[in-house]
Amino acid sequence: MLHQVGLNSADELFDSIPRDLRLTRSLNTTPALSEIELLAGFEQLATRNPGAQRTSFLGAGAYQHYIPTIVDHIISRSEFLLHTRRINRRYRRAHSRRYLSFRRLFAS
Repeated sequence: MLHQVGLNSADELFDSIPRDLRLTRSLNTTPALSEIELLAGFEQLATRNPGAQRTSFLGAGAYQHYIPTIVDHIISRSEFLLHTRRINRRYRRAHSRRYLSFRRLFAS
């Protein structure tokens, strides 16, 4: 990428910043969080917003529950899509049962 913008090194990116203003120490950041810990932190931040604490009837019965982000990827795979050919009825029925069992496993 540096070559694409006509530079030879990453230091050349920061040449416009005076050396005495550049950060020379490492950043004091928190350690990495798991997905659940990160979401809990965001929820804690959201409690500062008074509008977010009002009851909302949007969603028509949807409720707060945790679904790992990988689930959307897994269930969108072609193996979980239903086939429509008549000769595959038995396969579709068994496949539908597996699919619904999988969904129930993560929905509860």
